Amino acid sequence: MFGGESNGIVDQLERFSRDASWEQIGELSDPIFRNYLITHNYWRLSMRMAELLGRQNLVWPGFGAWASAQAGEMMRHDGMGWLALTPRFGERITALLGRGNGLIFMDIAPVFSAFLALMEPADTAAQQEHHKLAEDAPGEVPAYLQDALDLDPRSVDEHPDGQQAMIWAFSEYFLAAYAACPDARAERIYVANCFVGLQEQTRIDCMLDALLELEGINRVWRAMATPLVRLWGAGCWLQDTVGRRLGRQTDAHRRHAYRLARAALIEGRLTQVMGTQLLMSLDVGDEELDISDDVPWSSPTAAYPSHLARFDEPSAEFRARLEALLNWDRTHDTTDGSAAVDWTELSDRMNFIVDLFRTRQQDLALFTHPLSRAPADVLAEVATI
Repeated sequence: MFGGESNGIVDQLERFSRDASWEQIGELSDPIFRNYLITHNYWRLSMRMAELLGRQNLVWPGFGAWASAQAGEMMRHDGMGWLALTPRFGERITALLGRGNGLIFMDIAPVFSAFLALMEPADTAAQQEHHKLAEDAPGEVPAYLQDALDLDPRSVDEHPDGQQAMIWAFSEYFLAAYAACPDARAERIYVANCFVGLQEQTRIDCMLDALLELEGINRVWRAMATPLVRLWGAGCWLQDTVGRRLGRQTDAHRRHAYRLARAALIEGRLTQVMGTQLLMSLDVGDEELDISDDVPWSSPTAAYPSHLARFDEPSAEFRARLEALLNWDRTHDTTDGSAAVDWTELSDRMNFIVDLFRTRQQDLALFTHPLSRAPADVLAEVATI
């Protein structure tokens, strides 16, 4: 199962995980140890999904493992020594990220486990039925999976326990398992990954709001700087209007800078914007991505891997789900404009995530275990828990 990814900490976490239920992991009181186990169990799920769907496309638990490892670093304040000067803020980061980490895990991991239990058994008759359903009646797959996986058809907006996005996600994973064309499989996995991401990000929206909100600071700066930012914005608008009439392109950097200033000061989100620009990054594979920058291309010559360069799958159900997701993408078919201004805003996160998933879905470096190169002190820390 490990495919050569084992090391001391991975082996240790595997021993803890073998006999633990999802509930036992999610209910652990130590948020740091729980985070290590969540990261490891996301990776375990991604390896099992790779056996079902192939190892060319990373599925959501693979991305989830890297994001969980990043959250763990922030919870432990790794590389954030300045938090020693603000211990209360450090405690707040650990508590809120720990809650979010556990909430997402308990919302998503059991569904992946149930889906794998449904798809993995070597029951030839069941496999034939699934294959027939995928080929002859793909429109019936959502209702089948809603019942088989016991998913709540409401959206999270309608009810906190809603799982509508998960029904759509697992319908696409199901159909991807029987897609013969590599393009179709990659496209369906991409849409599935994004819907799981939407479920995840919607569930933790209020927690991220609380993470970077310092109301007193925001209120003071908003009162002081709003007139200046409005004046600057009027100047930018006039300059852009004149430039367009003269056939000039709008300066993207100035437009982004104004968006930053407007969100930080006029809209009163200074601490959220500054936190996004200064604190938020994501280690994925061999890269460290700055969330306040546009998502880098998947290669030096192409924004997206070839199987995701364009979406060709013609089925009406797929096109409808794809369009629903692309509504979150402010700039279709380019990573320009994917940079986040305020990570506490759902629209900013999803605008970044849809490009992150599309550019990195076929990055083989992300199939490695996020903790496989963990330093010795991490192993010692786990061993003592």
